[in-house]
Amino acid sequence: MATIDVTIPEEKLGGLVCLKYWTRGSLVAEYLLSTVIYEPHSDAQVSSLAFLPGHNMAVTSSYGGDFKVWVHGSHADRNNESIQRTGWRCQSVGSYKY
Repeated sequence: MATIDVTIPEEKLGGLVCLKYWTRGSLVAEYLLSTVIYEPHSDAQVSSLAFLPGHNMAVTSSYGGDFKVWVHGSHADRNNESIQRTGWRCQSVGSYKY
């Protein structure tokens, strides 16, 4: 599951957009925060979010005319290759005209 959290700025300060991915917990209706991505589209707000069922892949698009493909997986930590990190990351970026 994923959510888009938008914090409205007060007096033009403090606005923030977060893309949050959640995993299902062991209890009924329990979800655990998996990954937080701050400002997933730095040029504009997120306009849509879609999942590809069964493939651990999602796509977001923005009002600025770009889209990003997000994938879930494991990768080695840059500072310590023996540590495996699991989470969502941007795999591809593209743009479109409307």
